[in-house]
Amino acid sequence: MKYLAAAVFAAALAMPAAAGAEALVSNDFQNYGNGGWDGDPKRVGTSEYAGNVTLRFAPQGIATRTISTSGYAGVTVNLTFYALMLGPHGQCVAEASIDDGANWIRILRVSPGGDNGLKPNFVSKALPELDNQAKVILRLKNTSKDENANCWADNIQVTANATGGPRAAAPAQASAQTPAAPEAAGTVVWDPNEK
Repeated sequence: MKYLAAAVFAAALAMPAAAGAEALVSNDFQNYGNGGWDGDPKRVGTSEYAGNVTLRFAPQGIATRTISTSGYAGVTVNLTFYALMLGPHGQCVAEASIDDGANWIRILRVSPGGDNGLKPNFVSKALPELDNQAKVILRLKNTSKDENANCWADNIQVTANATGGPRAAAPAQASAQTPAAPEAAGTVVWDPNEK
């Protein structure tokens, strides 16, 4: 999975970005931190497979992150989902809201058939509805109720171009410092061999 994710991420980096695009969110989870995503630690936490660290969602796991795109336009979201054993109706879902969760804008949805565990489900999506918003809620979730269903998110990036208008404070970036122990980072590390 590490090599597949690296290939997908390299392809994403090779895609032409708009001149001057800034990363408002950039998470690859390699430091075992949750990257600013809030969720129930019993259902959401970092997971390592073949040297690649991702954010894992157990059944009914949900994580959110709130950002501002004030002063930015051309918002684009890139992310990869891996899914396994979603059951007949489960899904891995990435979405955004600009009205405190009253309505959700689909970014990526992985359904049964896209859940072989190793196949990356990648999206790079321009979302003009997220431009110049004081509050954008990003949400990732595993909708499955099957106890064996898992979703893993990786290489999450939200980019946009500064418009020259009023902007929110600079977005928080994941620390590039030496990784802290998972317990110190406040996340749950999931062992795929653990039952």
